[in-house]
Amino acid sequence: MSKHRVLANLVSALLVAAGVGASAAAAAPSSSAHMNCDWYGWYENSTRVAIPDGPSGEVSSPIPVTGLCGSAAMVTVNIEVRHSFRGDLLIDLVAPDGTSYRVKSPSGWDSADDVVGTYRVRVVGGDPTGTWRLRVKDVCAADTGRIEKWSLEF
Repeated sequence: MSKHRVLANLVSALLVAAGVGASAAAAAPSSSAHMNCDWYGWYENSTRVAIPDGPSGEVSSPIPVTGLCGSAAMVTVNIEVRHSFRGDLLIDLVAPDGTSYRVKSPSGWDSADDVVGTYRVRVVGGDPTGTWRLRVKDVCAADTGRIEKWSLEF
């Protein structure tokens, strides 16, 4: 029995035990659409992308997301961007519907190298399937870098 069928049976049993009734229990996620998807997913793009230097230097790196059920509320973004002045960088996560979520703002006071870390991004609920993008912009000239890799966890 698939984990989704087990989950649907558990939800149905809990609803009946709570006295909600069989009609509500029958509405628990048990459709065949939910049988071929997951509630959790991990996706990665490890293709290096050079970040052009200066204010016109904007790139994006895609991750196609498939096979997820439900809607996204929180996304974990793991980022590895190599850059000689990370304060130059503006980083956004762009959802499949085009909504942009700020991950990192530029800061002239942050002269360290690289952006390597894990960020929790609250997203407006919606279908998580589709192409997500990490958009990186170098807002100042004189330093260069690249997107090394990044990943998403739902």
